[in-house]
Amino acid sequence: MALVLSEIESEVFKCKAARFETDVLKTNNFQQQLIDNSIDFCRVKVNSANLKNYSAFAQLSMPNQFCGSILKYKMDFFKLPKPAYKNKGLAFEVYNPISQQDILCNLIENTFITDPIGYYKNQLLSTIITKQQEVKCMAHWYVKHCDDSQNKMILMKIGDQYIGYISIFQKESNLVNTPIAGVLPKYQGQKMFDDLRTYRHLYCLQNHIKYGTAGARIENNYSQQTFINDGMQQISNEAIYIVTPFLNKNDKIISIKTKNILPDNIVFQSLNEQLNIHFLKDYKTKTYTKKSLFVKHADLSDCSISMPVCANDRKMVVVKYYDNEQALCLLNWFEG
Repeated sequence: MALVLSEIESEVFKCKAARFETDVLKTNNFQQQLIDNSIDFCRVKVNSANLKNYSAFAQLSMPNQFCGSILKYKMDFFKLPKPAYKNKGLAFEVYNPISQQDILCNLIENTFITDPIGYYKNQLLSTIITKQQEVKCMAHWYVKHCDDSQNKMILMKIGDQYIGYISIFQKESNLVNTPIAGVLPKYQGQKMFDDLRTYRHLYCLQNHIKYGTAGARIENNYSQQTFINDGMQQISNEAIYIVTPFLNKNDKIISIKTKNILPDNIVFQSLNEQLNIHFLKDYKTKTYTKKSLFVKHADLSDCSISMPVCANDRKMVVVKYYDNEQALCLLNWFEG
């Protein structure tokens, strides 16, 4: 599998973000892709049933953390009883990507603010990314990728009030996927979510679409139970990991005038004394392999160094060099 750069996340979080999905993680290949693309952080989805994946993450020389699992389900609409709506007075309409962007953004932000993408569960990312930033990024992604043809979003309303939504993304001629759906907190507990799923079921019957898939985090008991009640069958368990190979985010930037790339001992001294990062006490006693990646040719006579923020058990230290215009020109990293 190839690494996929996440343009929207990179723009919102001001870091270089990526996504990676595979059944079997091949450590060397994956790590090389991260290095080649200078990725700050990557959300990785692997098959939980393959135990080799757990040892593969343990072998990475880059910081990584398990951040939960997603259970995926599949249903055959034509083998299940035809459902009926439980609430009266509801109206459904296909989202208009030109005139209803703000409506969809508000719905997603108000239904996923407590548990958005999941970066806040990562020890490192939680210090630099807020839930509010996450959910805005999430909403921005769906606004950009939803349309009125293949990637439909259905809006549910009562009178003039939009109260919920459900996605119907056509993956194949006979298969739709629902990556996101929600009901505003004020209307939860009134079987409104049931009516969203009923709309999807009837839509697929009317359009001769046989199968539907959906997923939810393993700790989301409500969604798990509704999937089972709908007659869906579990088809996979996906583990989510966050890898942070080149993540640098600090309040302090060290500016040092030099004619050459700084030697290792000055880098470590700067880290300890000027940034006061205590974990490097362990690193100083170990043997490191220093690697460099030239990003941009520049005069480094006046460069700024941005240091990584890591926890005590990290295996990798990253130093980024910037020129006078704050453009990244060199990466150094030290692997134990």
